[in-house]
Amino acid sequence: MKQFSVEELLDTAIQRAGVNDFGDTGFREGLDILVNGINRSENLIEDRAYMIREQFLRHLTNRLWRTKDLSENPDILDQPVLSPTVIISLPRTGTTKLQQVLEAMNHFYQPLCWQLHRPARIPGMVDGGRALRFAETKKFYEWRMQASPDLHKLHTTYPDKADEETIMLDETFKHMFIGQQHFSEEYYSWLAAQDLSSSYDYLLTQLKYLHWEFHHDNPRPWLLKSPGYLGYEDQVTRLFPEGLKTIYLHRAPVEIVPSASKLMEAFKNLYYDNPPQNRKACEEILDWITSAIRMHMQWRDTNPSVDILDLSFKEVSEDSVKTCEKVCEFVGLEFTDEIRQRIIQWDKDNPRYKHGKASYSIEDYGLNEAQVNEAFSDHLDRFGDYIHN
Repeated sequence: MKQFSVEELLDTAIQRAGVNDFGDTGFREGLDILVNGINRSENLIEDRAYMIREQFLRHLTNRLWRTKDLSENPDILDQPVLSPTVIISLPRTGTTKLQQVLEAMNHFYQPLCWQLHRPARIPGMVDGGRALRFAETKKFYEWRMQASPDLHKLHTTYPDKADEETIMLDETFKHMFIGQQHFSEEYYSWLAAQDLSSSYDYLLTQLKYLHWEFHHDNPRPWLLKSPGYLGYEDQVTRLFPEGLKTIYLHRAPVEIVPSASKLMEAFKNLYYDNPPQNRKACEEILDWITSAIRMHMQWRDTNPSVDILDLSFKEVSEDSVKTCEKVCEFVGLEFTDEIRQRIIQWDKDNPRYKHGKASYSIEDYGLNEAQVNEAFSDHLDRFGDYIHN
């Protein structure tokens, strides 16, 4: 049964936003394809369809309001975005913990979850409606926690803490993560053939917008983070051709693959009756990350001048202080006793599995360790010292 109409979504977004200029309409193709795929889905949870509709309307109203601000404030595009430090890695390698621990350094700007969920100012409201935007974000993540409890265990998100800025790329409707939340083979096939330059250009504009709204009087480098960058490092280096610093985390593939598969299930369970421990879904994850790691290694080989700090999952998960000492040295920042004490306190407040532990194994998905290691053989040969220590 048809659930969604693109034209209805666009019209409703315009009515809610009170403006009608989306700016570049290149997002329409991806939106059309994604909606067509969702409309053909046979396992959509009927009483959650409205949440998908609200998700898409949020992306569209963000676009409308941001376009209005860009039109009225052209200096937004002149905002400085200093060369960032970017955490690029396979999923499920400790990137979220590292991102949150590094907040203690007070050196970087990090986009907060609510600023990513509702990044655009609401016209006519005091402070651009920050209080309302935060409240909407909080309400959504409370719903998400109830709708898919494993998601909260696997990727705990707080509205007032840093999160992955690639969340904002959902507004382009041309990015892998929005596709992974839904069942649409057509969208996956379409996305694989796309040049994502426009999506990354949009991301840079979004960072300038956030700097203009929140940090315009005090430039600092950003700390960016997303496994979604893996395989697209050429786009990151295109945006930041000088001074880019990259942190890469390593973990045993036999641990990554089932964990990433479980996380993808948890995201899909927000909206769909998704059979658990689905081998096909696991194989899709395996194909994605093995392809991405091949592109990552090629990028390393063709960009030897980029500064890269390699870290192991073990040291990130077990020794936050030493890890942050390494990061400070890498970015040229003094590791002070104040930073040390903040990190120690963070560890006390955030023990591993604070919100419970999701259960999974590679065997649950019909695969075994030998199959996974074979798929990652080149990766294991090259980075084995970080994986096995």
